[in-house]
Amino acid sequence: MKLPRDLSGWKVVNGLRRLGFSQDNQHGSHIRLSKGRLKVTVPSHRTILPKTLRVFCDRLKSP
Repeated sequence: MKLPRDLSGWKVVNGLRRLGFSQDNQHGSHIRLSKGRLKVTVPSHRTILPKTLRVFCDRLKSP
């Protein structure tokens, strides 16, 4: 699967919010989101690497 290269951290956060995640905490340049027992930490950088996006997708697939 080909992932976009131009997503910012805030775009990823907004996408996860649409999927039902809520923001727990922000510490420095990292935003922590959770949905039930699933927790994801998103760097709020200008661009997110495709490898990082792949890790998020893999976490969302596994229960």
